[in-house]
Amino acid sequence: MSMKTLADVKRKMTLGSKWRCVRLFEGGKDLGVREVGKVQGNAVAFLKPDGKLSWLWWPKAKDVQVEENAFTVLQNGVPKLKYIYAG
Repeated sequence: MSMKTLADVKRKMTLGSKWRCVRLFEGGKDLGVREVGKVQGNAVAFLKPDGKLSWLWWPKAKDVQVEENAFTVLQNGVPKLKYIYAG
């Protein structure tokens, strides 16, 4: 299922799903593939390599660009983080 809206993204971000995380600011950095370790109404948490959780608080729909299997979180119109579905 390809994603078109923030609601589609939220439906696809299920417990155990895997996402490649890319930081787009400060030169960009591929943070690797991370697994969703917790899902709640206002956020999801990814498992970091050290076993800790890294939270993504859901932005407003206007601050998200959704592509087929990826989405980008914007801050003041500037791309900050990109998440690509990896399984």
